[in-house]
Amino acid sequence: MNQGKEIMSSRNTPLTAEIIREILEYRPLDGVFYWRNEGRAGFNNSAIFHKAGDIAGTKRKVDGRVVIRINGKLYLRYRLAWLWVTGVWPLAEIDHIDGDPTNDRFSNLRDASRTKNQENMRLPQKTKESSAFLGVYANKKGRKKRWRSAISVAGKQISLGAFYNEIDAYEAYVHAKRNLHEGCTI
Repeated sequence: MNQGKEIMSSRNTPLTAEIIREILEYRPLDGVFYWRNEGRAGFNNSAIFHKAGDIAGTKRKVDGRVVIRINGKLYLRYRLAWLWVTGVWPLAEIDHIDGDPTNDRFSNLRDASRTKNQENMRLPQKTKESSAFLGVYANKKGRKKRWRSAISVAGKQISLGAFYNEIDAYEAYVHAKRNLHEGCTI
């Protein structure tokens, strides 16, 4: 099979499980894809850009997630893993059960709603720099209890109280998260 020719002819064809299984081999136990054939580009296909058996994909600098270029389009490795194993694209988002977005082992992936995926967050968003803990925020200046904790449920934020230290605020958050977030795996 001439992979370069097949990819070029299917540039506008939606990526299917059959196509991806022809060009990539996925190992569900380690979460990695490997190219099945050599890929060439350039003048008269003179440049080899991957060999058969090479690991497919490149880590994004922003978040460390692996993307794989197929037909000139970038795909997230975990979405391709879902397609490769199940034969269909995920209905919603892919959630990494252990909270590690770089662990693309199939046993660590689940098709989840946006809400369920968000409920499984384990690290604070980079914009909330007041604490290293998820769900914990600096209280207003001058308050005796320097930290507060809050959780979002069904789009509404619920205050969990004010605390003297970050650890107590985080423990209150984790307790509430386990009870209120169906998608939580902490």
